[in-house]
Formats: sequence, C-alpha cells, structure tokens
Amino acid sequence: MIGLENIDFIPLPFEELRVIFALFYLIVFSYFDIKNDRNIPDRVVYTLTALAFVFVLFYPNEFKVFAFFQFLVVFSVVFLLYKLGQVGLGEAFAFSTLSLLFPIPPVFANVPAVLPFVFFIFIFSSLLFAVFVSLYILTKLRLSKLPGRGEVLLVLIYLIFLFIMFNTPFVNIFYLVVVSILFLSSILVSIYKDDLLRSFVKKVRVEESLDEVFAYDYASEEERRIVGKVRLITTEVFEDIKDKLKEVTIYKMIPFSPFLLIGFLFSLFFSPVLLI
Repeated sequence: MIGLENIDFIPLPFEELRVIFALFYLIVFSYFDIKNDRNIPDRVVYTLTALAFVFVLFYPNEFKVFAFFQFLVVFSVVFLLYKLGQVGLGEAFAFSTLSLLFPIPPVFANVPAVLPFVFFIFIFSSLLFAVFVSLYILTKLRLSKLPGRGEVLLVLIYLIFLFIMFNTPFVNIFYLVVVSILFLSSILVSIYKDDLLRSFVKKVRVEESLDEVFAYDYASEEERRIVGKVRLITTEVFEDIKDKLKEVTIYKMIPFSPFLLIGFLFSLFFSPVLLI
C-alpha cells in the first residue's frame, strides 16, 4: 500500500487549461473516430498535437527534458502497435500527446507523482474496452465453441491468481475486478477470435484503405496477389495498389478513441484506487 498522505503532489503549469484542452482533443478524436468510420483527418491530428506542444514551453527546463523523453517513449511503443495494426495512428498520437500534457498526474486526480499519468489512462481505457469487446462477443456473435488448450490454460492461471489473491492479508478488490475482467475478456477473445475478426471484415474503396488493416484471409485472390501478405496498408503499399484495385477488403475495427476519452475522465476521478 502506498501512503498517499506522505508524498508530495506536484502541480503542473496551467493544469485546469491542460485538462480542458485534453478533453477537447479527445472529444474531437472520438467524434471523427465514430462519425468518420475510424478515419481522423491528418490535419486534425497534427494541428491538435502541435498545439499540445505549446504547454511544454511553460515547464521548467529540466522538466521539459522529462516530458519530451516520456513522449518519445510512449510514441515509440504505440507507433509499433500501429505498425502491427493493433491501434490507429490517431490513437498513437492521442496517447503520446496525453503523456506530453501530463508527464505526471495532475493534482486534480489526487494521486502523487509516482507513476506517469498515461499509465492510469491506459489501465482504465483498456478495462473499458475489454468490457465492451466482451459484451460485443456475448451479444453479437453465435456462442457455440468450446475452449481449447490455450483457453483452459488461461482459466487455470486465473484460478491460481484467485487463490493467491484470497490468501493474502490485503485483498485489493479493485485489482481483483480489473484482472478478472481482463482475464475473462482474453479467454472470450481467444475462443472467438476468428468470428470476431470476421464480423469486422468490410470492403472499401481503395481510396479509403490507407492505414487500414488488410484482411488477407478474407480477401479475393486478386487482392492477395496485388496487396501481398501485409498487415497494414501503409503509404508505400497504398501507392502501389491505388491504380490496380477498385476495392480492398479490410478489418474495420472498433473505434478506440471514445474509450480513451472515458478512460481519461475515469483517471481524473478514480486513479487513487489503483494505488491502494
């Protein structure tokens, strides 16, 4: 247990303005993510991200280095996930920008500067996304499959975790709930991965395929031959196929920006429960 009363809280310059700007940033991203079918215009991404750098000017010099370093580390990680087709480029910029705006938690969040604030945002966003995906599987897909060896192993690991948790002097109920949701969601996704991916398959005009995840397993022979066995339709791939195909089969994934927005709000009000 971390004694919050014994650690100093460090205020950030223009903290309230940072929170307002971050909310505006995430609301705009969420709007385009939902309304524009997961396509956030580049000019919106780059303009809002550039504006976030203005706040860095008000950091003390030594703190600027720390903020930039954290931004680069977070961006490197999420950009790799983007290249693997796990997140959109917009989400990569959003996570990185939040780490730049809040290299440490704002005083408003009532948690000390022991962890980057993006850690709390990531936990809450991932938790909310896991709940949504689980509900999506349970309500949208036909539940007829039995768990395989991998899922049985996950169940055994989860049961061992429960045994350890309930045999410790202090049981953090929130941690128990978080890990339980993530475990159960992972088991569901593992069992119904193929059905889940199939439900995301969509044909789009080739002009709309940039930065999308190519659905190789569900594409036509012509698409496979021209696009190749790639995960992400990068600019290089797009330039090569734009005059050769009219449509491309892609996975149209669930927009993540709304969960990032709600996760940010949860982080402002409920982050202390992660340190109990």
